Amino acid sequence: MKPGIVLAGGSGFIGQSLSPFLLSKNYEVIVLTRAESDHRGAVRNVHWDGKTLDDWLEFVNSAFAVVNLTGRSINCRHTPEHRREIIDSRVDSVRVLGQAIARRRQRRTHL
Repeated sequence: MKPGIVLAGGSGFIGQSLSPFLLSKNYEVIVLTRAESDHRGAVRNVHWDGKTLDDWLEFVNSAFAVVNLTGRSINCRHTPEHRREIIDSRVDSVRVLGQAIARRRQRRTHL
């Protein structure tokens, strides 16, 4: 069985380059995305909202690594509303990923 790597927000600019690289190194790639879940091709896309623990937790439990690439695009006019969305999208995802990692059944060494 291939070791799995969870890419939270992996459907974005960096994730689209990182996924093929990880696949070429024989990792299973699981992308947490706001889009609907699917398993077409080599990458498994799993729905999440970036705020709450849900079914995606099972993938974090078995993952070799979790990479956080989440966050609203900064390519926008920086109004107070957009600025708040940019910050919240990063803080919320880090919080919920931290909760998921803390709940892991199998502890791993973190570097």
